Amino acid sequence: MKKNIWKVGCFAAALAFAALLPNKHVAAESVILPGVSIGKVEVGGLTLDEAKKQVEESISGQTSVAVKLEIGDLKTVDTTVGDMGYGWKNNEVLNEAINLCKQGNIVKRYKDKKDMEVNKKIYNLEVGVDDEKIAAFVEDLKETYDDPAVNSVITDLNLGGECGYSESKAGKVIEQDKAIAEIKAYLGGDRSAGTLSITVVEDLPTITEEDLQGVKLTALGSFSTTFSASNKNRTQNLKNGVSKLDERVLQPGETLSVQNLMMPYNAANGWAPAGSYSGGEVVDTYGGGICQVSTTLYNCVLRAELEIVERYPHSMTVNYASISADAAVSGYAKDFKFKNNSKFPIYIDGKISGGTLSFTIYGVETRPKNRTIKFISETLTKTTPSIVYTVNSSKSASYRYTTSTGHTGYTGKLWKEVYVDGVLESREVVNTSTYYHSTTRVTVGAGADTSNRGGVTTQVNKLSTVTSAGTVTEEPTTEAPTTTEAPTTTQVPTTEAPTTTQAPTTEAPTTTQAPTTEAPTTTEAPTTTTEAPVETTTPPETTPIAEDGNDLTEISGEDFLQ
Repeated sequence: MKKNIWKVGCFAAALAFAALLPNKHVAAESVILPGVSIGKVEVGGLTLDEAKKQVEESISGQTSVAVKLEIGDLKTVDTTVGDMGYGWKNNEVLNEAINLCKQGNIVKRYKDKKDMEVNKKIYNLEVGVDDEKIAAFVEDLKETYDDPAVNSVITDLNLGGECGYSESKAGKVIEQDKAIAEIKAYLGGDRSAGTLSITVVEDLPTITEEDLQGVKLTALGSFSTTFSASNKNRTQNLKNGVSKLDERVLQPGETLSVQNLMMPYNAANGWAPAGSYSGGEVVDTYGGGICQVSTTLYNCVLRAELEIVERYPHSMTVNYASISADAAVSGYAKDFKFKNNSKFPIYIDGKISGGTLSFTIYGVETRPKNRTIKFISETLTKTTPSIVYTVNSSKSASYRYTTSTGHTGYTGKLWKEVYVDGVLESREVVNTSTYYHSTTRVTVGAGADTSNRGGVTTQVNKLSTVTSAGTVTEEPTTEAPTTTEAPTTTQVPTTEAPTTTQAPTTEAPTTTQAPTTEAPTTTEAPTTTTEAPVETTTPPETTPIAEDGNDLTEISGEDFLQ
């Protein structure tokens, strides 16, 4: 009996303090508990917005003091000390107030509420100068009233003669640091109604008509790669990509994003389905081949010695560029960006002729004539493809048939060497790159040796000059059956022939400043695996999705398909 009475008593008590808790089904918006003040302002029972308004109204006599702000001879504006940055500083106490007695379990919240009935909660109200508000106020002033200088720019690009140009103009701008200091000093004083003048300085153009008089555009850098024009869709994509870059002008300080110019990748934007990398395989996607465009432009920009802002390697090697001399684009994941960090505009000239894709960047040559540059591709390591075996128990142990050939992985660096009068002056790393290996799939007979799982990394450390003649950077690992036994349809479906990925061959022209006479070296001596020779009855291999292995656009899931 006593036990039941105890239970009833506890239940009644629980109902009592539960009734004191806010009912989420009744209150559409949380309010501050009764008994809470900020300074002398009672905010209990108010929402956050209501409480903030009440407190700010309580100090309006201090924050609404009028000020005439003279912005040099640009403008005079009417404002207040509150607008400039004087006001309620510790408004973060609102968040603390709204959360009072709402932390912990139901018992703790009940106890906290009972304490509040006896001990009122009063927060200090801090009024003063807010540095962040002052900085934001000055930023707004600059955005509204600054009259910046106007540079003289080339308006008539004449590759054969002098270029036309516009007039420059001096301007006036708010001196940001001084203006902040002047406003802070004013607000820290008596803050009486009056006039405040902030500093404005002259803004001079960095490029004037004198700079552009007699300017003639010359080739700062150029680069070409080759492709098989017989793949119509891929060729269409290369032409479409080049057309979006050709005749483009970048003013000093401007940055170009290849992806911004190319997307969306769909038929309406001129793209056709062609081979691309996806998940270690070659698949058809709209825009397949665009990475050859970005790679060719990347090498051209390197030779023009403009600023590389963003560049990524492919997930696997490509056959039109040396190790570390490629630039992949992939939806929103990978982009190639560069900045015109010169004092003059640059002009991009893109061309496709036959099976050659070329870019030349024209600008004003300011580099010494006795200075030349060279780019060196260094292969650091090589990783053989991993091997996955499928055992056909109806075949003998000597049977081996490659259903798909994997890709060799590499790590490498691209070096830039600078020569003055033919003597090496400096050598620096442009980038380091990693290219992953992919899987070779082999069908073997029962009892066959499957111990070779591939994925073996070896040191290579070979150098090759990046030249127009190109250098071999990879040879495919070949898996082959050891028997003349013809494969059955259980190993190779009749509707699909096994594909191989061709060895990427680098393409790399010489620099425009001083073409090197050095013959390109071979970075990889062709090797063969320990696997047995190809069986004589292997079905003919299909042509890769993009002709001659030039299939190598990097994509990243659905991002590429926007």
